[in-house]
Amino acid sequence: MPTYLLTLNPAVWDGEITNPCDWSCGNNKRIRNGDRLFLLRQGTEPRGMVASGRSQTDVFEDDEGVRRVRMVIDTLLDPDTEEILPRERLVGLNAGLSKPMHWGTQISGTRIPDAVAERLEAAWAKFLAGRLPPAEEVRQVFTYPEGAVRQVTVNAYERSPEARWRCIEYHGRACAVCEMSFGAVYGPVADGFIHVHHLTPLSEVGGDYVVDPVADLRPVCPNCHAVLHLGGQCLSIAVVRQLLAQQRHAAPGYSPAAEGEG
Repeated sequence: MPTYLLTLNPAVWDGEITNPCDWSCGNNKRIRNGDRLFLLRQGTEPRGMVASGRSQTDVFEDDEGVRRVRMVIDTLLDPDTEEILPRERLVGLNAGLSKPMHWGTQISGTRIPDAVAERLEAAWAKFLAGRLPPAEEVRQVFTYPEGAVRQVTVNAYERSPEARWRCIEYHGRACAVCEMSFGAVYGPVADGFIHVHHLTPLSEVGGDYVVDPVADLRPVCPNCHAVLHLGGQCLSIAVVRQLLAQQRHAAPGYSPAAEGEG
């Protein structure tokens, strides 16, 4: 899967990173909808990786003729703190490779060589472990050669933005319980936001457990995610759907004809 590096230099840009965001990609014309994107802070320290996501568009030109791509962010760290993946560790990903990545580039939109991109995904997932909110928890490392899913057994669980993306790509961005879509309710500012729920509690899986992001993960809204884990338990999605249906049916003015219109 094509992976590209976008750059952020606070010396020339001090705006707010929104989600999604339209980001300059230099002279690049090759980025396509669905390509993997990483955002690297350059310039003054701290320098390092601050965000990852996907392209929601092909390259386009804005009103001023600047080439941009719309990035939907799956992970964003505070670019002004030391809690970002440092550039020194990124440089180490080049070890032993015939096609290394130039991590000092100031040019946005550079293609990351495939071998480096694979190492970057693993390093990024490992770095994020312990830094993401518990509700966004997806603890496993996956690799996806040529866009196909290959399940990888590991002994240590780590949060994986790639696993999250595969889950949402297959199941969609609407809640699997209440069917609410943040984009439909709150507009473009919230489009794509959703939690990811692990159907099998991580406390119950062993070291040889293989996680499939399509079969084992589901997108859920924060409210339904909280109910799924009420009291430290793990209710099934079917049970929480039934609870929701019972409350809807008991609500004043409920009409079966209106079911499914929301």
